[in-house]
Amino acid sequence: MGDHAERAAAAWEAIADGSGEQENESTQLLTTYLDYIEENQELYRWALSEAGSIRTLHEIRSRFARAIEHELELLAPSLPTEERALRASYAAGGMLGACMHWLSSSPRTPTSELATRLIALSRLS
Repeated sequence: MGDHAERAAAAWEAIADGSGEQENESTQLLTTYLDYIEENQELYRWALSEAGSIRTLHEIRSRFARAIEHELELLAPSLPTEERALRASYAAGGMLGACMHWLSSSPRTPTSELATRLIALSRLS
């Protein structure tokens, strides 16, 4: 799970160019990641539950926070480092929380719709 999060976050960092114009690419990457979670939903339901792995939670949240912070550095270089870190941590935790909620929902929102909603929530403005 950590390796998959690492690959997804690295792909996200690779498309970040500071223009703020890669929303479609970001949405597609997030949809692909959510598809993987859905394909492995039993594992993720356990890992992200109260009985699951706190280490996994921290690994996934930390990796996505670093990717988000990287993008914020490009998009808003005038933000102080601590502010970027705080915003990135907040966004990563929110995305993880949304995934946990989504995994326990029935009926479940399609991955492409959830990705679109999460990307929209993460905008700077």
